[in-house]
This record gives sequence, structure tokens and C-alpha cells, in this order.
Amino acid sequence: MIKRIREKIKNKEGSSYIEFAIGLMLFVCLTAFTIDLLFVGHKRFIIAQETTDIARVLSVQGGVLSSTPTGYPGGSETYSNSQRIYKRIQSRLEGADIQPGDWEVHLTKYNKQGKPVQSVLLNKDTNLKVDYMESMDVEIKAGYKWKFLEYTIGEVAKKQNVGAVRHSVSEFKYNFDNWEGERY
Repeated sequence: MIKRIREKIKNKEGSSYIEFAIGLMLFVCLTAFTIDLLFVGHKRFIIAQETTDIARVLSVQGGVLSSTPTGYPGGSETYSNSQRIYKRIQSRLEGADIQPGDWEVHLTKYNKQGKPVQSVLLNKDTNLKVDYMESMDVEIKAGYKWKFLEYTIGEVAKKQNVGAVRHSVSEFKYNFDNWEGERY
């Protein structure tokens, strides 16, 4: 067997077959990588867009609670509680082929001095009150398995993470009786 391979390499016709086979394998690997890169780009775009939208909603309504806070303008019709936000994220990410066990949403609240004071995972019962002028981070993390590249190079293409983080400032005041003026 080895003698036959050596003879093919020495022979010009045999070496061209080997060069063609190597070139074909490289082409297949490059094509698989390019297709996977397009899928990852799409997922990253959807995650970034959803993170931005959720950060906007949470900043307008002062975080997220499992039920509508008293005095919220428009009441429960306009308030997105934690269950509604969770279902919205789940729906958008499933549309991008990211299954519920493959993603999570981290919410981090900061005080007015910029120090983290509370961090929670978003679920259907999450309660995170972020009062007026306090800030928060919304981070969506998701896992991605290289689908096509895995077939060409095997276990080298492990599961990777894609995600996005958005920072926002709360615009909702929970208690107007306890109002500190803005200091400059």
C-alpha cells in the first residue's frame, strides 16, 4: 500500500490526483466554515437586536416585575411583565433556531455611583426594580454549535458562545413621594 502511494507521488498523474483530493477537502472545509459563519452572523444579529429592544423596554418601565407596579401609566395593558418579556425573547430566539436551553438573559442593576447591586437571571417570575436614574445591563448569552464545520474537522469545532450586552438608564419613578432632586 505504501509502495503504491510512493509510486503515485513520483508519477505526475498520481500527484495531480492527490493535489486534487487535498484541494477538494480544503474547498469543502472552507465552504462549511463560510456557511456556518453566515448562520452565526444571523444569530448574533437577532440576539443583538433583541437585547437592544429589551433594554429599551426595561429602561422605560424601570426594570421588570412579575406584575404591573401601581401607578404605571397605561396599567397592565402597556406594562411588559417578566413572563411577557421571557416569552417574547423565547419566540424571537426560536425563530433564529436557538432553543430554550441554549440561551439565558442576565439582568444587572447598578446604583447611582455605577456599582453593581443586584444581578438576576430572567425567568417568568423575575422581579428587578430599577428606580429613576439607576442603570442596568441586559445581556443575552446563547450557545452555538458549528453545524457544517463539525462534519469536516470533527470535535475541533466545539460549542461557542454568541451574545450581546446593552446598558440603559431607568426612566420610571416608583415612588414620587420619595423624590431626590437631580444633583449636578
